[in-house]
Amino acid sequence: MKKQFRILAAALALCLSLLCCPAAFAAVDSSSCQTVPYAQATSQPLGQPITITGTPNYSAATSNDTAFIFGFDTADGVWYVAVQKSKFDAFKAAAPAQQMTLYGVYAGTLDVNGMPILDIQNGSVLLNGTTSDTTALYTAGQKKLDAQKAAAAASSKKTTTTSGSKKSTGSASSGQTTSQMVWIPTHGGKKYHSNPNCSGMKGPEKVSLSTAKSRGFTACKKCY
Repeated sequence: MKKQFRILAAALALCLSLLCCPAAFAAVDSSSCQTVPYAQATSQPLGQPITITGTPNYSAATSNDTAFIFGFDTADGVWYVAVQKSKFDAFKAAAPAQQMTLYGVYAGTLDVNGMPILDIQNGSVLLNGTTSDTTALYTAGQKKLDAQKAAAAASSKKTTTTSGSKKSTGSASSGQTTSQMVWIPTHGGKKYHSNPNCSGMKGPEKVSLSTAKSRGFTACKKCY
């Protein structure tokens, strides 16, 4: 119950912060972002451009109607970071949990723990030496997710096709068994043979098994 209350409180805090801070949704110029001591983070004005460096903790997350908020561990303390709710999976795919630098605006604190929130919905991310707008990461991440989905579908289709081929091969083998060739005597006898020399046959006739059976021949106990 306490955990659920914390999540709801966190979501409400972010929602109120964003409503009170229109600047949080304006495009962020990374060159205007400042590094502030963690101890002074919560005293910044709403909408203040800020940059932080650390590692995302995607498992520590909550959301409201428009934003997804995840934990972000820095050397000095924990921040919470807001991205577009519908794009969270794409963002996570493009920016897996590793060290990165974020550029965004201060969006208040979480009431439940007083931790600062950085809104990067219109900010940017420095990852592996490359700085990309958050919206560009959404696009790149979605392409990666689509590619993974297509690969999974192709793999599933290949497995189904292989299974179908095996069934077809099995059916063909059954057909070959039905049409196998045997030898039948032409001078008396009602047994069909796999060996043309069985029982001293003279001038046996080679016919299909189905033909031999249709003529009333039965299997030779020596051959089968």
